[in-house]
Amino acid sequence: MEGSRDNDGAFSLADMQQLVGGYIEAVKLNPVIVHENIRYCWLIINEEGKLLSLPVNKNATLLVKSVISPGDYIVGNALMLEETEFQ
Repeated sequence: MEGSRDNDGAFSLADMQQLVGGYIEAVKLNPVIVHENIRYCWLIINEEGKLLSLPVNKNATLLVKSVISPGDYIVGNALMLEETEFQ
């Protein structure tokens, strides 16, 4: 999804909600993930994903395993953002 962005280059709340299918939860990536010289600092997920029984997202879970509780996992769609894309 190439969502609309504001003047600062950030995704709109509506676009992030559309992508994850509901209310958003922002997970700060620490350490940041660098891919093709882009530094991703945030993972945006569906805040109610587990309540909605969304499928486990193994790739997203692996990305954030250092910042989530042991045994926890990410479900549903996830959006990785640079620092300037989320404000």
